[in-house]
Amino acid sequence: MVTKQKLNCFRSNGQNEDGLTLIELLVALNVMVGCVFFFSLALTQIQSVQATISEDRQIEWHLFLNQMEYELRDKVLVSKTASTLNVKQIKDGVIQNESISYNLYNDMYRRTVNRTGHQPLLTKLKTLKVQHDHTHLRIEVTFQNDESYSARLKLEGLNE
Repeated sequence: MVTKQKLNCFRSNGQNEDGLTLIELLVALNVMVGCVFFFSLALTQIQSVQATISEDRQIEWHLFLNQMEYELRDKVLVSKTASTLNVKQIKDGVIQNESISYNLYNDMYRRTVNRTGHQPLLTKLKTLKVQHDHTHLRIEVTFQNDESYSARLKLEGLNE
């Protein structure tokens, strides 16, 4: 009688311990396939986000060029350094006292009027270089993601 009690202690109570059943295997396989699917989906989303960020830099650059062409009409160049432009507006053939500066501040290129406030024109910059000859303004920019752009603006009223 003692031996029968020992056998009952090791016997399972209604559970099958023979091995993995087909249903358990299918559930595990579905979980694994779902994980692989979501991982691959996440990788494609990361690539599309990086492409969108790249496009945002390009859009920002073109908006900057349009804004600079518009703002530098009827302006006279007062001084220029490697990354700074100081201009004054001409109204009815008379140079106004209002001083407008375009300069690099931290990682943005900004516009200030009479050295007060600022309007960001380009952000997340690594380097910016401005060159001027008599009829053109050349701007070269490198963003923090190592994208580089350059433009040559023909400016009629901007003289040194």
